[in-house]
Amino acid sequence: MTKSAHMLAVELTIAATGDGTAVCFNAFVRDISERKAAEAVLRASERRLAEAQWPDPGCWSTACESRWVVAVRTVGGLADGLPS
Repeated sequence: MTKSAHMLAVELTIAATGDGTAVCFNAFVRDISERKAAEAVLRASERRLAEAQWPDPGCWSTACESRWVVAVRTVGGLADGLPS
């Protein structure tokens, strides 16, 4: 937790070392807030891409087919030969 009472995402690494008579522990704390935020943005982007690539699963009308063609063209121009 920060001084301003905000929670942080952290990674904790603990390593034990010793010489046979004594054991010493080293601990490293790393702020991973930026990584967690980037992962959330990536998941949202992947979800939007998946929704753009496929029409509603139960929809087989002409309107859904048109949306599918537009989505495929938008994603990568893969439907160049299909009618619009």
